[in-house]
Amino acid sequence: MQYHLLNGDALLQRFPDSVPGVRIVLREALIDGPADGDVPEGFIRQRAAFIQEAYPSEPGRYERLTVPDLRRILALPPEAAVYLWFEDDLFCQVHLWFLAWLLDTRVPVAAAYRTGAGLDLRTGFGGLDAEQLHAVWEASQPLDAALLRGLGGLWAAFRDGDRAALARQAALLEARMPGLQRAAQAHLDCFPADGSPGRPERVLAELLRQPGPAQLGQLTAAFGQREPVYGFGDLQIRRLLQGMGLYG
Repeated sequence: MQYHLLNGDALLQRFPDSVPGVRIVLREALIDGPADGDVPEGFIRQRAAFIQEAYPSEPGRYERLTVPDLRRILALPPEAAVYLWFEDDLFCQVHLWFLAWLLDTRVPVAAAYRTGAGLDLRTGFGGLDAEQLHAVWEASQPLDAALLRGLGGLWAAFRDGDRAALARQAALLEARMPGLQRAAQAHLDCFPADGSPGRPERVLAELLRQPGPAQLGQLTAAFGQREPVYGFGDLQIRRLLQGMGLYG
């Protein structure tokens, strides 16, 4: 049986009927906040509390929308063939690393594949029609045990805040999965050694100095054009602006 782990509901809504298998969505934002709780229960409690605080919504939303599919991932059968539909931007890459870590350490399956490598950073799956999505699936990249372990190592370094290990691991894997170093460097650039504002904050400050309206959606679009490697949406841009003292 094939299982497709998807990067969001937008892809789920457009997923081609011609691709067989079970569809599961990872509804998370692991780019932001702590994620070192013991999987599953400590992780779930930690992430639910953080998401409720950082991205306020009705109580229980995380438990209602994210937890059921996370538990489905943790219950994948050993005979499963798993396709990871994640793009090259940092937001998606962190989720890819997390899922690779799960498959390597918690949920052994018969086969794993990466779907979506090399897509346009600005459009990703959203720029493809059903026929093109089918073709992308057919071109999925096998993830052998060594590559799964390596990607899982990226997650461990990211989760633990070990930036040196993240850089080393991305460099080791770049030949097998081009684009990893670009994504890893985007994360590292968020934390300059001299304590100055990170790359996303500097770009936002520059955009805000330009003439014209600066509504949240417009800033998100402008940031995405300048820095598509981050893959940030409105929620992440709002969090950055709040950290800069520019958003209530």
